[in-house]
Amino acid sequence: MAEYRSIDGKGNNASHPEWGAAGTPLRRVAKSAYEDGISTIAKRGDGSPSHPRKVSNAIHRHSKSVLSAADLSNFTWAWGQFLDHELDLTEPMQEAVELRTPPDDPVLPDASIPFKRSNFVKGTGTDLDNPRQQINQITSYIDASNVYGSDEKRATMLRAKDDTGRLAVTPDPNGDLLPYNAAGLPNAALPQQTVASELFLAGDVRANEHAVLSAMHTLFVREHNRRCDAIKAANPGISGEDIYQRARREVCALMQIITYQEFLPSIPR
Repeated sequence: MAEYRSIDGKGNNASHPEWGAAGTPLRRVAKSAYEDGISTIAKRGDGSPSHPRKVSNAIHRHSKSVLSAADLSNFTWAWGQFLDHELDLTEPMQEAVELRTPPDDPVLPDASIPFKRSNFVKGTGTDLDNPRQQINQITSYIDASNVYGSDEKRATMLRAKDDTGRLAVTPDPNGDLLPYNAAGLPNAALPQQTVASELFLAGDVRANEHAVLSAMHTLFVREHNRRCDAIKAANPGISGEDIYQRARREVCALMQIITYQEFLPSIPR
């Protein structure tokens, strides 16, 4: 076994080295439900494509904030999204469909919603015995891939590239911020975000979705760098690579502890 985890998730399971690695199919917990059993999008009874409007409307039907019955703060959903962006990502491809909302939709009655289908594993979706499967573009482990990336190119661009083991930052009087995407790596963006170099760069492409998520990414980059400084101070002469890997291992463990000892036990069953 390697001393440190791989960036792309390979080798975490000694018996099945590819399990959970970036670029492998997402695991299904239920059978696929394509219209033709192979790859076509499922339809409603009226023949139009199905979509999650009912779920969305049910969740957002409240006119004001609803306090948590378990006295949980907004940090709970913030961690949930941060954790989700650590486990799975399937980006859309150019195959587009039109989703029609039902006439009784309270917000968008009988409207069209543009929708692009998820990227899928090449060679799947050929027949009933081989339905279309979607790709997980990141590692499925809690290994802080949303901080460090799931491929070597992104991981390298996120590093300070010196002998400190630290991650790159944008210095700011109020505290270090995430680095900007000067290299133009793939990054999810909102419609108004058109200049790649004006977006933050993080281990996950979705770090710019909203301020809370960007803040979570910033906290963990700062935590990595804080641990790097402590490791270097306690181990004079240690290499920058070892500092980086040790700090990365500690941050990974921190995310696992928060998730299993604090986050999950706090969620009402």
